[in-house]
Amino acid sequence: MTLAEHTMPDVPEYSESQAPDRARAVALVDDFTALFSVLKEWGRVFPGPITGWATQTAATDLEHLPAELLSGWEEEHGTDLRLSLELGGRVRVADYRGPDMDRSLAASADVIVRA
Repeated sequence: MTLAEHTMPDVPEYSESQAPDRARAVALVDDFTALFSVLKEWGRVFPGPITGWATQTAATDLEHLPAELLSGWEEEHGTDLRLSLELGGRVRVADYRGPDMDRSLAASADVIVRA
């Protein structure tokens, strides 16, 4: 999951997915539910609206992500799942995966935050 950028202040719901090598924060987890804690922590660290864009991948660490994942993040990979932190700490999830994608969500977190 990467921390999205909210580039339209007049439309707070809008966010742009950032590739893992350019995002201010990145998380790689084994269990989808760990993304909720990561997003809430980002809400404590970063000001403003917090949205993460995520996808499933076979990567095992953030330093060696597949090249095809990085090159196609904004166009195809990084817009599968949107997680938005709402007031009160609730997380809203929107699933944009196509019908042919594996919809199972697997059960160690690896997180990078760039200052």
